[in-house]
Amino acid sequence: MNVTISTYQSPDMPELTIDPTEGTVAFGAALFGWAFTLNKFARIYSEKFKIDKKVLIKKLWGDNYYDPDLKQWTTSEISSTGQKLERGFV
Repeated sequence: MNVTISTYQSPDMPELTIDPTEGTVAFGAALFGWAFTLNKFARIYSEKFKIDKKVLIKKLWGDNYYDPDLKQWTTSEISSTGQKLERGFV
């Protein structure tokens, strides 16, 4: 999407980019009446797990996995015990 935006962006405009970790992307379904941003999930889970919201939001997007056995984030999709992990944000 950022390529499309930059292709049609006017030269006199400031640079526009979207990034879910910066809160510039919302996910939603009008048909079902819901919408959210990663900021919303990061706020909820940062309180629950006592993790800084800014750190957590970076973990929720991309190839980041939470290993519940080690109680830490990893970039490997295989846990310390050999189990397949789900991405932080699915």
